[in-house]
Amino acid sequence: MSKAEAEKRAKALNHLSLLLKEHPGMDKVKAVEQTAVKFDLSPLEEDWLLRQLVESSKPESRNRKETQSRAEGETREANPKSERE
Repeated sequence: MSKAEAEKRAKALNHLSLLLKEHPGMDKVKAVEQTAVKFDLSPLEEDWLLRQLVESSKPESRNRKETQSRAEGETREANPKSERE
């Protein structure tokens, strides 16, 4: 991906975020479509934008997994296998 494409995606993602903050009741798919038109996104870029929105709206499940993984790692570090046996 070129620098220009990356900048366009970043601007579109920022615009989408602001749009949804300013209009919290707005349909998310319509917000993605409006953003895609405004920034002249290709269908693949629009799909990417939608996936970013979906991923960003799942912070609880992602944070829960990260916290669980971190806790498991700390448990392993605190109790190395040789000490557990």
